[in-house]
Amino acid sequence: MSRNKINIGVVGIGGYAESITNLVLESNDKLDTDFALIAVCDPALDQFTDRVKQLKQQGIQVSDNYDDLLNNPDIQAIWLPVPHHLHASFSIRALEAGKAVMCEKPAAGNLAEVDSMIDAETKTKLPLLIGFQEIYDPNTLLLKKRLLNNDFGKIQTVSCRASWPKKLSYYNRNQWAGKAVFNDHIINDSPVTNAMGHFANLCLFFAGPSPKQNATPLSVQGQTLRAHNIENFDTASITATTDTNIPITLLLTHAGDQLLNPVIMIHCDNAIITRTLEQITIEYKDSTPTETINLILRDRIPMLQGFADAIQNHPARDNQIWATLNIARKHVQLIELVSQLPITSVPNTLIAHTNKDTDRGTIIPNLMNIFEQAQLSQQRPESLLETIESAHN
Repeated sequence: MSRNKINIGVVGIGGYAESITNLVLESNDKLDTDFALIAVCDPALDQFTDRVKQLKQQGIQVSDNYDDLLNNPDIQAIWLPVPHHLHASFSIRALEAGKAVMCEKPAAGNLAEVDSMIDAETKTKLPLLIGFQEIYDPNTLLLKKRLLNNDFGKIQTVSCRASWPKKLSYYNRNQWAGKAVFNDHIINDSPVTNAMGHFANLCLFFAGPSPKQNATPLSVQGQTLRAHNIENFDTASITATTDTNIPITLLLTHAGDQLLNPVIMIHCDNAIITRTLEQITIEYKDSTPTETINLILRDRIPMLQGFADAIQNHPARDNQIWATLNIARKHVQLIELVSQLPITSVPNTLIAHTNKDTDRGTIIPNLMNIFEQAQLSQQRPESLLETIESAHN
């Protein structure tokens, strides 16, 4: 029996775009539908000569102009691993050209641009999904349904702590990293927006009112800090109130003194649920045995299958949630609320540097101990900077 085939184009060749092209090229044996990568584009082809040669040898069209993808009648879908400030305009142009879209997270840097994307999706009746890869995992929806079914009692709090320490090269890798505004676009690049945006969004999802809805953030309290020499913040210690009355606390940093992959904790009346990249652990407060659900690390196959289903007008599968614009909008709403907090620069006396002579890193000593205590106790520091100062002294 023949399988359906979807012709797709990808914008970008290097960096994360390379991993997307590899995903499309190598995943058909794991899908119900075949994706055919037929074209890519990148304005800086001269930087990727070897990769360009490889792609052309596989019969893939290579261009330096996005219009070539938009004007190609054989392309049904476009994947956009592009900078934040291009998400809205590139997505809308693709929809208007008759292409389905998978846009990387965040949906955009501000609500006005997200709403323009929603308008275009509504007008064209074509799907536009966001690349929150973690949310497409069937185990994510299964856990959400159990939370809504009150299997663990009432949710008290949802929180996430993470530390992905960054060096100068991270902020120098492009012109927009670490900025609040770029090319007159509000992008609010930060741990909440970009690197750890997957997990901020998951927290909103687990606190949401129905199986396929995020909670709506209403207000934010806390503190954002800047340890690196950047425009925006690199460390957040914040709590958001939500329309479901479940507070969400985010303890996220690019200046931690330890590497820690994201740890989401859901404190419920009858259990504590911990989600890492590798597994979900459910520890009950009575004698019920602990449950462990193993996850496939950074599995993007469910996301790719969800995109294929959406393109073919199939409904979402019973065990899967798609990262629609309505879900992604709540994440951007959170980003905007956090951006209204004043940013406090961390004094030089409270930071340390690694690799001083090469690719310098900036860290805040004791920060991850502070974050761990805050998450376990469900007590975010009222002033993170004062807590750091006390630990330093």
